[in-house]
Amino acid sequence: MAENRKRNLSEKEAIDKNPSVIEDDDDVWIGPMPHEAQKPKKKKVLEYEQVYLDNLPSAETYEYSYMHRDVIAHITVTKSGFIITASIDGHVKFWRKLEEAGIEFVKHFRSHLGNIEDVSASSNGEYYCTISNDKSVKVFDVVNFG
Repeated sequence: MAENRKRNLSEKEAIDKNPSVIEDDDDVWIGPMPHEAQKPKKKKVLEYEQVYLDNLPSAETYEYSYMHRDVIAHITVTKSGFIITASIDGHVKFWRKLEEAGIEFVKHFRSHLGNIEDVSASSNGEYYCTISNDKSVKVFDVVNFG
């Protein structure tokens, strides 16, 4: 037993002196090495970035619309070329983006009796969905409006 203990001590001393010596014992476990740190991404800088930031409209400017009776809570732009606005009073209005500058009014719905809580458009822009605190969901077929 003393001889076995001496052998274990001599193996440990050999490992301490030369770390390349690997013990066949189950106590030594070497896992995967950590990945190298990624290089920090270069920040994209616009030439006139501050001018753009200074000219952004404030939210207070666009909080009220004369086409809606109450505050607009949601604005969605679809891939099919529609802009959809929803006010908190349950009204939803559909607008078409024109090829020239501007938009054209298409359709108005009084979709909910309660406040519109959330909206979502399908990834291809064909459908639009609203959910309200009156416990109802409405789905609109956007493409067939016009």
